[in-house]
Amino acid sequence: MQKTSSTVIKEEQTGGHAPWISPGTTGIVTFSVQTSTTVSSGDRIHFLSPTGTSLVNASISDLSSSYYTFTLSDDHRTGNLTLTKAITSWGSCELSLAVDSEAVSGITMDDGIARYFMADGQQMGNDASISVIAATVTITEQQTDGHIPWIFPGMSGAIPFSVVADSPDGKGSYLYFTAPTYTDPATKTISHNATITGGTLSDPNLADKYTFTPENNGLNARLTLTADDVTWSECVMTLAVDSSMPKFGTLDNGKVQYTRSDGQPVGASASVTVIAASSNHWDNVASVKSCLIGMQSDDTTSTNKGTLFMNGENDEYNTFGAHSIPVFVGITFKRFSDNFDEPTNDEVLTALSLVGLGTDGETIIDISDNFALTTNIDYRNAYYKTTTTFPLPDLSPSSGAYDHELNLGAWCPKYHTDPIPGNINVYIHLEAPLSTGTYKYTSNGEMPANVSVNFISRKKYQYSDTAGSSAYILVSKETASDEILFKSSNEVRDVGTIHERVIYRVYIDSTPEQSKYSFKFNKLLWIHFLYPEVDGSYTSYGSHIYSAYIKGMAIHGKPQWATYAQHILLPDYTYTAQRPLTEAFFIELGHKIGPVGTHEKNGWACAGTLSVIGDTAEDGITINPGEIAFAAVNIAFESSSTDVIWDKNNHPDDTGKSPIGLVDNFGNHIFLVPIFGTDDVNPKEETSMTLTVEEQ
Repeated sequence: MQKTSSTVIKEEQTGGHAPWISPGTTGIVTFSVQTSTTVSSGDRIHFLSPTGTSLVNASISDLSSSYYTFTLSDDHRTGNLTLTKAITSWGSCELSLAVDSEAVSGITMDDGIARYFMADGQQMGNDASISVIAATVTITEQQTDGHIPWIFPGMSGAIPFSVVADSPDGKGSYLYFTAPTYTDPATKTISHNATITGGTLSDPNLADKYTFTPENNGLNARLTLTADDVTWSECVMTLAVDSSMPKFGTLDNGKVQYTRSDGQPVGASASVTVIAASSNHWDNVASVKSCLIGMQSDDTTSTNKGTLFMNGENDEYNTFGAHSIPVFVGITFKRFSDNFDEPTNDEVLTALSLVGLGTDGETIIDISDNFALTTNIDYRNAYYKTTTTFPLPDLSPSSGAYDHELNLGAWCPKYHTDPIPGNINVYIHLEAPLSTGTYKYTSNGEMPANVSVNFISRKKYQYSDTAGSSAYILVSKETASDEILFKSSNEVRDVGTIHERVIYRVYIDSTPEQSKYSFKFNKLLWIHFLYPEVDGSYTSYGSHIYSAYIKGMAIHGKPQWATYAQHILLPDYTYTAQRPLTEAFFIELGHKIGPVGTHEKNGWACAGTLSVIGDTAEDGITINPGEIAFAAVNIAFESSSTDVIWDKNNHPDDTGKSPIGLVDNFGNHIFLVPIFGTDDVNPKEETSMTLTVEEQ
């Protein structure tokens, strides 16, 4: 008969649930065995495994195997753990149980039985249930942006893991981390170049349901659950990589293992692999293998010498722009690893600058105020007499020798009126942020990685009647009797003889043939002429006279026939915005150039229009590239009043602004005051024109 002893056999829970054993693997189920009497030789525990499992072995953890035997049935469904010697107490025992590989993941198998029998065959206590969960725990290191995690030497980084379990877990279960190591490829020496500094569960709802504990100075660590009914999802291990770790070397052989609260591992461990790299491309730069800088000396060749005109202009948006020397920069980097990218062209461009060096050959001199790089190369051909496109440089030692080939412009970013003495030797300088620190490189005068720049300040101009020097502005005069028509408005005074109709052309003197620099007017910045306003009673004849200049003569102040000259800036009076002068401008037949005239105090003395005439549709007036032109007419008219207003409107305004503002193709500013007319005392039948070139 069954004894009524208080003997108890009980399966121990792990993490608040039945033990997890993965399908196809073997695990341990622990039982506590408590008796109120001395345990005799022959006492035994009989096991019947749950359906879907089989018995493998059983043992008493605190006793030598000489104290017990374990026998199995042929089908491994039943077995007996029998004492061969008397002992004080069992304490506990462990059953090794195999779960069938076909078992459904996550299923609970709980129909197993454990019974305690005394040596005489009597059962003591009640049956104990044997329950296991066919749980699978899968841990996988996650990739970052399609690659295994990167952590740069001297920095810490996060390594994410996916943790998938078939059923909720409980307190005491933990993930055990082992830091990866570095194996020197030459000596095969294994080094501990990384330590574990942190571990977290990604789910914010689990923030207070685990603890992190480092061990062995960070070579191992545990992330332990402190609550039941927890579903594993993702965790992150923080790893600090020593600065002594070789760049772009691989740390591997690390592990993450899931372990039950009783210390029993479940599932396979996940490997931990890290590359000592970063997403910062500059971290992969070991050195500059070669570099080159060259300038375009003319339209076909390159050189390491150049001339920079330190001029410029503010455009209509008040943005300063200047010339640039066409510059080619070529750089080859030596990389720590060919498996990782080097800086892109944009990253190189951002880091690239030009510097000077001190007399010691080492001290970097910042010359960015006087010399800088630009991707805006609109002015790159301004230096040459031809306008061909910039040719591809033939500067590389061999085809494809440079990983980065940049066509840029080197320019002066501010306006200079005085030259910088002598030449400046300019070198390539790179400065870019690394993951730790700053990457710096200067070419240090390695040929041909430096260029010599001759700086020339703002060009000075003056008016001249004689060609032969680029320092002068010339005026040419040509008859336009067959091109310009004056048509009277039939107003209050008679129009007499039209003495002259001419075109004045103003341009910069051509440079000598041996010079490669050709100066031209490049842009008309403004037209700023003043003009008299007519009395309101006569506005039907026109309210303003749009002219570069008006001049008349009333000899001795008496009413009589007089002459006056008037000059209108072409192409016409309606165009007041900035205008490029780089292309030819054709004024077509029939085009109205503008109204002309002068007036008395209370009325018009002479009024009319100037128009372009010709015999065929091809006739007209061509304004050549790089020049400005004036249409001029010298007319006699009858005046019956001493109150004729004679006005010359080409003088600077109240702010000192010259009537004509120009810029040449090198950014030099030119301010012109045209001086037209005839002699005040002895009227002539011909107009004349000179120029004043003002400094502003």
